[in-house]
Amino acid sequence: MLRAIVFALALIGSATAAGPSPVLDPATGRPIEDFPVAPAPLTTTQPVYPPAAERAGTEGAVRAILTLDAAGAVTKVDIAAETPPGQGFATAAATALAAWRFPADIAGRYRIKITFDLPDPPAALPEAPRPVKRILPNYPHDAWKARLPGEAVVAAEIGDDGEVDDVALLSETPTGHGFGPAAVEAVKLWIFPEDHPGRYQVRVKFQFDTPTASDGSPVGMAPEAVEPVRVRYPLAALNAGGIEGQVETIITLDAAGAVTHVEIAYEHPPGYGFGEALAEGLKKATFPAGVAGRYLFSGRFRIEGSPDDVAVDVGQLKPAPEPWHRRTPIYPPDAKAKGIEGAAEVAVFLENGDVTNALLLGANPEGHGFGESAYNAVIRWRWADTPDGAYRVRVEFHKGR
Repeated sequence: MLRAIVFALALIGSATAAGPSPVLDPATGRPIEDFPVAPAPLTTTQPVYPPAAERAGTEGAVRAILTLDAAGAVTKVDIAAETPPGQGFATAAATALAAWRFPADIAGRYRIKITFDLPDPPAALPEAPRPVKRILPNYPHDAWKARLPGEAVVAAEIGDDGEVDDVALLSETPTGHGFGPAAVEAVKLWIFPEDHPGRYQVRVKFQFDTPTASDGSPVGMAPEAVEPVRVRYPLAALNAGGIEGQVETIITLDAAGAVTHVEIAYEHPPGYGFGEALAEGLKKATFPAGVAGRYLFSGRFRIEGSPDDVAVDVGQLKPAPEPWHRRTPIYPPDAKAKGIEGAAEVAVFLENGDVTNALLLGANPEGHGFGESAYNAVIRWRWADTPDGAYRVRVEFHKGR
């Protein structure tokens, strides 16, 4: 459940009650009631709830004066009041309002009110029994890099066999950083004791311990590598169905930008070789010269590709044996009409002969639909007497076939 941020096109009223001083427009000093209420926007951007205020359970409101141009764009946001002050509500509101769009041909200044309301607490559910198998959730990448802790509460429907049949997000704190979806995906794979069916509440915490060097000395973020650090996806993780991972290392750079030492500070999940794979890649990497010292370098392993400074290679997969059931890929019509031949390679993750995950590795030539056609066919193939794990499948497209 997401927190509610309600924007009100606020009609504050024509009559002001005696007592509190009127809220004034900071640009002119006039009461904001002198300005018309902002018209209904055509497009909006949801304000981000200030994390500290959300963790503290603080709700708030912001009153502002918008300046609109003839095209309906917001050219200026003047904050007239923030309640309570100093909690970040004004900055969040101003950032969002600057991206709003209003109808054209109404240039002028208008008043508006944004309210930040927290959701009601999640419905009371019994706490789930202790799981017998627990998969650690993937730490949301942006939150991980920002050292942002979080928590999510999900409702899990547990069957008689202890497996999770359904998961729904109840709440996440702070919101908007991916903790909820990460918790949902992890809990789907948990297994609980048998004979305890029902709907339960499961609380998943994301706690980040800031890594330090082994001698306790502080480290800063590493500069950007001269070229993306190339690492090989650990085979153990691929053979387990394409498990994803995150690693933090402390690297030592010399004056020439070479990596002279790599220390693994954090690895999740452990036991699949993510730390060793990143360390191996870092030792071959080059960073800018003249920045000798120790730095924190983060890497994330994802089947879909890795962001930032890490380029993941899954090319070490062994070829798949012949499937017992295969679907012939569709020859891309445009390529067929032009007489273009091609090929594509797909990584498949097999379990009991079924494809549980797949990744398009590449196509040659690109841009003619060979990769998409191969992928859509291969994910429907079936294998017999083939050990579970990751394999490489090559699909070729030839004229006349």
